[in-house]
Amino acid sequence: MVKFTRVLDPERVKDGDLLVFPAGVTKLNLKPSTFGDLGLSMGRTSRSDNSPETVAAWLSRSDGAARLFMVCDVSHRSAPQGDDLLLTMDACLKRKVPEVPRISTACLVPFGPKMWSWKRWAACWNEAHNGAVTAELAAKVGVEGALADTIGVKDQYMNQVWNEDINLNGLSGDPTGGEAAEDCFPIQSGRDKADPESFDVATLMAWDGKYGPKSGRIQFNAGFLSNLAQRGAKVLRPDEEFERLVTASVVSWYCHEMQMRFLRRVSSGRAYLRGLAADIRRDAGRARRYDALSRKLGRLGPRLSKETLKGTGATA
Repeated sequence: MVKFTRVLDPERVKDGDLLVFPAGVTKLNLKPSTFGDLGLSMGRTSRSDNSPETVAAWLSRSDGAARLFMVCDVSHRSAPQGDDLLLTMDACLKRKVPEVPRISTACLVPFGPKMWSWKRWAACWNEAHNGAVTAELAAKVGVEGALADTIGVKDQYMNQVWNEDINLNGLSGDPTGGEAAEDCFPIQSGRDKADPESFDVATLMAWDGKYGPKSGRIQFNAGFLSNLAQRGAKVLRPDEEFERLVTASVVSWYCHEMQMRFLRRVSSGRAYLRGLAADIRRDAGRARRYDALSRKLGRLGPRLSKETLKGTGATA
């Protein structure tokens, strides 16, 4: 059974925590400019942290509908060291050090792929949960799900056809061709070896957090979540079962996408085989034609020799 724990101090969030805008809370039905007043840096220049269009699309609603976001790419403030504590009043107090330190910056993304792409959502979930997706793929798909990247081993024939010439791999009529980004595959990390890095295919999962495009995250600083909490937002921390179930859904999507890619590769290989078989038949026919002509003309050799000897008087 999935469980969620309320995070009482919004300034102590960590990757994977959920921000909830409950349904019907009118204090959270805000314009982008109001979110700016609450602490978001917005603008269309490189100096700003966020795009007003992204803030409007993700955060601003006037219908009071519930909204769910995930906190990710969290940077925490450095915890005070023992020597520093001796120089402060904390030295006289016995305080329990919080398990999660206060944040300095972090990002918000919509929970799930509904408001943005599966590609970004999958990569963001994977990053926020310490590579859970790629680790699961490495464990359950394994080396047989990745292509060999060494000459002289399995996959070399198909790799040559697929990678070398789109005019031979059956994709010459396809505007994307065989070199399209959508046709990249997991690669083994060594002969008969695969690890999570093998499945980190950037064409399937790509997200760069606060350093990526402004359309792929909302970056905020300390204080922003507290301001939202004062207006009725809640921060929840899901349990491991929830993380396991969501990871499974992302792995399922990844596997479906990879299935389509390999089917495309199989179709390409079969197209090549049909073309190769036709070429083999033509070459075999040519060989038979040359053989027949060779045999036919070869029979003239003895006659020509006889006539030559007779005509030149070289016969006895």
